[in-house]
Amino acid sequence: MGINTQFLSETFGQTIINTDNISLLDLDREEIINLFKSYGVLLFRGFKY
Repeated sequence: MGINTQFLSETFGQTIINTDNISLLDLDREEIINLFKSYGVLLFRGFKY
């Protein structure tokens, strides 16, 4: 998958960065759900709307 992740803050959250110009709809749904369950907040950067 063409994404990188970084911590959003020291205590919670992840930033998901689009590195391969892919659509949000092409992301692995289970991976995104697991990231959300682990970090509580996800910020998506570099994705077209």
